Amino acid sequence: MGASDSEALLRQAMAAVNAGDLTRGRALLEQILEKDPQNDWAWVWLSGCVEDPLQRRICLQQALKANPNNPAALDGMKVLDGELVQVSSTPSSLLESRLAAIGIGGPVTPEAAVPTALTTQLEATDAVMVQDESFQESITAAPAKPRGSRWWLWLILGVFLLAIFVCGLVAWQVVLPLLEVLSGM
Repeated sequence: MGASDSEALLRQAMAAVNAGDLTRGRALLEQILEKDPQNDWAWVWLSGCVEDPLQRRICLQQALKANPNNPAALDGMKVLDGELVQVSSTPSSLLESRLAAIGIGGPVTPEAAVPTALTTQLEATDAVMVQDESFQESITAAPAKPRGSRWWLWLILGVFLLAIFVCGLVAWQVVLPLLEVLSGM
C-alpha cells in the first residue's frame, strides 16, 4: 500500500467517523494499520472508534509510540487522564456546560467533536487529490473522546447508602424506645 493509498483510506475513514459510521471507519483504519502499524493518525482516529477507555488508551499509546509529538494523541491522553476537558464546537446551554464540567451529559457525537471547517474540507476533498500540506492540516482534529468516568454514580450510591444508614440509626434510637414504652402500657 503506497502513501497515497494510505492517505486516501485515512480520508475515507475520517469521513466515515465524522458521519457517525464508526464500524466502517474502524474497518478502514484497521486496514491501514495492517499495512502500516506506524501510522500515528490512523491510531488516533481508531481511538475515537472504540468505546472502552482502556482500548482508547492503547490506541493513543501506539500513536505516541509512532510519533511522540502527535498533538491529537497527546491531547487524547490528557483527556483520558482527566487533565484536559474536552470542548465541543457546538454552543451549549448553561445547564449542559455545567453538567459536562462534572462529567454528566449526553453522548459526544463525532459531528460535535470535529469542527465544521474540517467536515466541509473533507467533503470538498473527496473528489480532489490533496497536497501533503493540506492533508496534514485536515487530520489535526482529533476524533471524539470518551466522556468522563461515572464517578458521580458512585457518589449518588454513597449518599443513598448513607441516608439508609442514618434512617436505621434514627429508627434504632427513636422508634425502638417508643415501641418499648408502648408495649409496656
